[in-house]
Amino acid sequence: MPARAPASRVDEPMNFPWSTPHQSGLLTTEDQAVIPYLIAGRGQNIVIWLPGLSDGSMLATDDPAHLASRFHQRAKSCMTITISRRHPLPQSYTFEQQAQDTIWACEQLGVKKAVWECTSSGGAVGQIIAVQRPDLVRGLVLSSSLHRIHEHTHQVLHDWLELARIGSWQDYALSLVYYTYRPQTAAHFRNRRPSWLQAAGKGTYPERLQSMLSGLLELDHRSLLPDIEVPALVLGGQADRVVPAEIQREMADLITSCRIKLFPEFGHGNDLENPAYEEEVQHFLHRLGPA
Repeated sequence: MPARAPASRVDEPMNFPWSTPHQSGLLTTEDQAVIPYLIAGRGQNIVIWLPGLSDGSMLATDDPAHLASRFHQRAKSCMTITISRRHPLPQSYTFEQQAQDTIWACEQLGVKKAVWECTSSGGAVGQIIAVQRPDLVRGLVLSSSLHRIHEHTHQVLHDWLELARIGSWQDYALSLVYYTYRPQTAAHFRNRRPSWLQAAGKGTYPERLQSMLSGLLELDHRSLLPDIEVPALVLGGQADRVVPAEIQREMADLITSCRIKLFPEFGHGNDLENPAYEEEVQHFLHRLGPA
């Protein structure tokens, strides 16, 4: 079990049925940046969760109760540790640097070995860690993730970057919903448009998000993936509007020991919308054996 880290606090879960015990805190680096983290659940299986671009808009410590509720189904069997990228984020922050920061954070938290669950662009960080520090990785879950930028993905990211640069946060939020969720879920957000856009369209960390988007445009890990030797699972949606299914299949094919499951009716938000997602993660943990 991870040791208690410096600058940590225990947050009382909100009184909802899906409330999850959690603890959040900040790790301070030698150059005085901070790496926010959240520990959710009390189970024996240690899971490191690396977020994607959502980490450009919300840190792990910004709304810990809400983030912890994401992991309520596994709270009894897993301890899920969310590790944000450093803050403030440098204008140029490579995936290699992100990986080194994340490894350092794990060491500070006392994590010896874990299953790494990496969402979207978080997969690029997890891929590096799986190659450089396989001793830390029991297994690797790449969720709606990618290893290189398809031309369609490039256009989507470029459009988001331009919206971020001009501060058009409501348009950015609407585009994010359109590309992430199934049409029926996106319609739900649109029906709540006034209140939802007021909350979502603020651009909390504009420079952070721009840095992440710019760095992602250059991603190409095709030569790295064959060096991943840990068990891997690629989970995603066949109808992904951000990362085409062909990219996810190519990613799985390049990893030596990898299983892939793409769900026909889901897209980039497969992990958020699909009830079967958590079942697949649990099956993967079971196949890996006792923690």
